[in-house]
Amino acid sequence: MKILITGSEGFVGQNLVKGLSKNHDVYTTDQLEKSIHPNYSKCDITSYDSVENVVRDVDTVIHLIAHSLVSSLDGSITNARVNIIGLLNLLEVCRKNYNQEIKLVRSDSAGWKKEIVDYCNKEKIGFTITTDQTEPVLEAIKSIPEEQWQRGIDKEGIKEEYEIAESVYFFGAKKRLVRLVAKRVRLKRQYDLFLSYSYWIVATNLRKEECDSQEVIHIHQGRGSMEKRIGELKHQLNINRLPCGQFDANCLYFTIGLLAYNLLQLLKLIGLPEEYHRKTVKTLRYQLIKLAGKVITHARYKILQIAAPLKNIELFKGAYYRIRFAPL
Repeated sequence: MKILITGSEGFVGQNLVKGLSKNHDVYTTDQLEKSIHPNYSKCDITSYDSVENVVRDVDTVIHLIAHSLVSSLDGSITNARVNIIGLLNLLEVCRKNYNQEIKLVRSDSAGWKKEIVDYCNKEKIGFTITTDQTEPVLEAIKSIPEEQWQRGIDKEGIKEEYEIAESVYFFGAKKRLVRLVAKRVRLKRQYDLFLSYSYWIVATNLRKEECDSQEVIHIHQGRGSMEKRIGELKHQLNINRLPCGQFDANCLYFTIGLLAYNLLQLLKLIGLPEEYHRKTVKTLRYQLIKLAGKVITHARYKILQIAAPLKNIELFKGAYYRIRFAPL
């Protein structure tokens, strides 16, 4: 597959190029004059002609060029041109050069601009965009009645620690109507005298009849599988906090966590059937690993008795033989 990566000279871009180059033909572009990548072309993302020159004869485009909020403080005009005009140029070039229809745009808050919303609505393209948490947006979310907040669930049906709800919001002077789908997590520590929850808010034009609140969250979170893995490491294996003040001890703690995560991935991807390949660490823990057991001694043998359905016993037995005889 031929893949074009914009913003290839950033930290994420460089690592993405390194990983994808093993199995794909990777083409790269950024604003720098030169690059160590062999298939590199300089591109001004704010110029339609420049974008059109690099987006040719590729199968997939991964767009990483965006200015962060920090950089916008020093150059708000440049920030707007890159984040708005740059993304619009890329969308328009892809629409004209490829037969496949663009059905969905997923973006972080860099795409929360009226021009992006107007373009998607005009071209009948669905979007899910992380919003800036401005005062009007937060007021719309806080006005949701308490009884409408529901416990979130993952794709396997396991209850999550967050709650979800949605509201409608009129965006900009033209009063563009969008759905606001919000996740909230109760703050365990009182960081703010006036806030009891932290929020993550997604704006979308997807119809409620086609995608409910939970489905919108799942769709939007699908844009970052690596972020999902990092989230599993942090929140499902409890390595989001340093256990002590000693560097070597913290290093060992993180190493053990990474080893446990990799062993779980080995069990999941090689030992278990395909329907388990997309399950999270939390799901595996509750459905397979967190089982009551008892070690007994009989006829000089150590025996582990597990209180589990026969199906789980067969899964563990099959996983043992698949991993033992796998050509690793």
